[in-house]
Amino acid sequence: MGRLCADLTADFAQNALTLSDPADRFRVYLHGVRRMYDDQVATRAYLEIATLTLRDPALRDRLACLHDWTVNTFSDAIVMEATALSRTASVPHRCRTDLRGG
Repeated sequence: MGRLCADLTADFAQNALTLSDPADRFRVYLHGVRRMYDDQVATRAYLEIATLTLRDPALRDRLACLHDWTVNTFSDAIVMEATALSRTASVPHRCRTDLRGG
């Protein structure tokens, strides 16, 4: 999950901070989303994990948390809310979706 969502989201947020024009930040966002979907191995792994969450409430909660973090990080970076972005700079521990329990 980190490879598909968290790492690319964090990379986007860091790169967005260097751009002053919201249109440029949005273009970087679209490029990042494209990179996510171009990674077929990670996308397949994500879909496998997502289907497991249908039967496991703990995984479902963690995946929902990761999605909330991802959406908030993207939106904060696009509109350049630096204070909010600093709060979302890394995935909260409670959102981690390592299937080994960590």
